[in-house]
Amino acid sequence: MKLSAKSMDSTTSQISQLILDYKFNEAEELIKSNFNEDDVLELLEQISKGKPGLLAYTFAAHLSEKHQNSFWHRIAASLAIQTLEEKSHAQNTSLYHILKAVELDPKDWELKEQALSFYPENLLPERYVKPFAEAVLRQDPTNELALGAVEMD
Repeated sequence: MKLSAKSMDSTTSQISQLILDYKFNEAEELIKSNFNEDDVLELLEQISKGKPGLLAYTFAAHLSEKHQNSFWHRIAASLAIQTLEEKSHAQNTSLYHILKAVELDPKDWELKEQALSFYPENLLPERYVKPFAEAVLRQDPTNELALGAVEMD
């Protein structure tokens, strides 16, 4: 459903307030009825810059556990990096969600590429490096991140 700019602002405010009030199920329903999946990350990024802040991540993490799908884990990973203030906590939390998303959608090579971005920081466990790099290189043979991981291995 396409909303007008005024409706979008009103709906975003309602969702933000629902998240702030920990009414996650109601916020989820409002998102489902008003936003395409492609717009959800942008919406929650916008909300995370406001009063709810970290609660936007908490909301996404809640939905990732509730639905056990790669979509919500991917959203939670992105929001963790943006909203958690301690960098190491943000990275570890984000990596958890990415690895969970890979587990739930093992054919998504872009998730594996995203996980490889944690390798230079020594956060990605070694057991993932080679198989993830190989999966990425099968799809993108010139991928610098995957090539770098294979060279470092």
